[in-house]
Amino acid sequence: MTPLRWFGAAVGACIMLTTLIGNILVLIVVSKFRRLRSATNILLASLATADITVALLVMPFTIIVDVVREWRFGRVACYMWISCDVMCCTASIQHLCFVSLDRFWAVTRPLRYRACVSKKRLFIAIVFIWILSAAISFIPIFCGWFGPEDQWDEDTCELAVNPTYALVSSLISFYLPLPVMFYVYARILAVAERQAREIRVLERSLIQSGQGGDTTRRRSLRRRSKQLLIDTKAIRTLGIVMGVFSACWLPFFIMYLVSAFCETCQPPYEVRTSITWLGYVNSAFNPLIYAFLNTEFREAFRRVLGCSRRDSTATAASIAGLDVEHRSSSCSCPAQVTANKLPRASPTRSPDHRDSAWPNLITAGQLDKAKHDLI
Repeated sequence: MTPLRWFGAAVGACIMLTTLIGNILVLIVVSKFRRLRSATNILLASLATADITVALLVMPFTIIVDVVREWRFGRVACYMWISCDVMCCTASIQHLCFVSLDRFWAVTRPLRYRACVSKKRLFIAIVFIWILSAAISFIPIFCGWFGPEDQWDEDTCELAVNPTYALVSSLISFYLPLPVMFYVYARILAVAERQAREIRVLERSLIQSGQGGDTTRRRSLRRRSKQLLIDTKAIRTLGIVMGVFSACWLPFFIMYLVSAFCETCQPPYEVRTSITWLGYVNSAFNPLIYAFLNTEFREAFRRVLGCSRRDSTATAASIAGLDVEHRSSSCSCPAQVTANKLPRASPTRSPDHRDSAWPNLITAGQLDKAKHDLI
């Protein structure tokens, strides 16, 4: 065993620990803070569960195989390992698709969305995602649909899949959900851009009509502009999550199809394992993206870790709805943290919150009301 293998194992272990810590934090903050229990964040918590499963059941065996270059755990464990890998990847992209659809419905049909989206239906959607992902992964592999069983390599736990299985599985797990996800995201961007144009038109109309000094109307438009800015940042966060997922997994699925259709096009082991780990590292990226780009998650992470910044934290947290006290030091870890509770809000009929940092754009009704005010 060369030093390079041990170095690769150390890098893999760091990715595994980062994935575990980050995604466990996501589960903690979503369960701890009521204001974070929006439909989008509950879906992201379920996505974090898939990433934790990868870190616990997939990455450790991958590290061992990369070091010793052989499989020592038998056929059943091999099938379980590969099935968990396929299931979690499929579940990840299915969750992102549902997040896109959830935000699209919230933006384009806000009234119907509030009436239709309930915790029960959200739970059914999550169960559906996991059942579909498990069925796509476990049933074909354990039933031997991937190809002849005598093509199973006992020493390396590599399945020589036939082209039909490779095409169908990759279409269901990746290639079909991917364009749907980006199409819906593009529609959300279009709605945001249209609303931004309408707000600019309203602002110009207010000035040209000689009502520029009307404090109430100016304040109303300013609030809507500010909300649109917050929503635009949230859309950017969602787009980055989708883009990072695609960049991490696209090379693997290209290699997967090429290897299935071209027996002489097998890349070296080092290339295969590097591309595979590129997909795994996506599980560690999501919590980092939330922490850097989503105000609610960033402030909630600080509260769970027992640290809060000075006045700037209170300002940012007020947007996220977190009850943050002013601290005299740059990072203080109090002996007794009492800010795990969020300020009480009026009850809602759906798990989605209008003040969530995720995109829930200004409704058409709000814009119509603003237009009516100008008449």
